[in-house]
Amino acid sequence: MEPGARTSRRYAGKDASERTEERRVRLLDAGLQVYGTTGFAASAIETICAEARVSTRTFYELFGRKEQLLLDVDARIVERTAARIRAALAAAPPGVADRVSAGLHAYAAGFAQDPRTARVHFFEVLAVVADSDAHRRVTGDQLMELFLTEGASWMEQGLIPRRDLSITSGALLGATRYAMTDWMISDGAYPVEKVIAELVRLYVLALGASNAAG
Repeated sequence: MEPGARTSRRYAGKDASERTEERRVRLLDAGLQVYGTTGFAASAIETICAEARVSTRTFYELFGRKEQLLLDVDARIVERTAARIRAALAAAPPGVADRVSAGLHAYAAGFAQDPRTARVHFFEVLAVVADSDAHRRVTGDQLMELFLTEGASWMEQGLIPRRDLSITSGALLGATRYAMTDWMISDGAYPVEKVIAELVRLYVLALGASNAAG
């Protein structure tokens, strides 16, 4: 080894970067648990650190403030949601309505299965998102890009009229968020399947699908 070369010491088979990433993931998991149950306003950094089994110094080194942790927890929720949608679309039939239904089922699945993610994404993140337009854009654009890609494919197949879907994608994403938020606060008044069925009808009408089923 050359003079002055530095080595990364390993503990329990992990180097410094691996240990840092492990602590970061534990803090994200703890953030989901605390923000998704206690809520952002009532949460404390010390509580999150205790849940994650890390020091407050580590928290500040990795996130700086609890608002940033909340945004990063939400970003991970959106990334996982987008991954579920991509997987569902890869296996979905070609019809517009079928593919919209598959995508919306995948979108709703994580929130229905883990209410903590629904609370963070639809409610708690609103406490800080007004100060982070970049976050709103980055997370929202991930889902809008999926929609625009599908729309381009449907236009190529002649299933929907050719047009710019930029405004439509934003409007439908907003409607989807609102419908899911309303479903969450309904306390079981109606099933998520009913929400999805109504959204599928809305998407098909907004897209002007000429052959929705195939």
